[in-house]
Amino acid sequence: MQFHRKIFWLSLTFLYLGSSSLLGFESDVKPISPNASPEAQALLKFIYNISGYYTLTGQHNYPNTKSRNSQFAATYIGKAPVIFSTDWGFAKDGDKDSYLARPDIVFDLDVECR
Repeated sequence: MQFHRKIFWLSLTFLYLGSSSLLGFESDVKPISPNASPEAQALLKFIYNISGYYTLTGQHNYPNTKSRNSQFAATYIGKAPVIFSTDWGFAKDGDKDSYLARPDIVFDLDVECR
């Protein structure tokens, strides 16, 4: 998961420095929601600015298996997915989608985003 943390900070740094000026063009993309947060606006601008230049990959992970699918993808492909996906879980104990994994999800996300 160290790689995900590095990608996260690299992405934030890239956003901070102004991805459009680094790539040599400006984007006038506006979010649909008039109340979008500055972070959401920056993310939307970043995604539009890398369009045609980069490909972002993602991997969904089940609550009870944590980052197993992302780790498998990194091993199989040779590069870790940039986008980590999971959900809050909704199933009973013992299922890969168990709601009982929620505290672990919050802890893991807190650790990854620091």
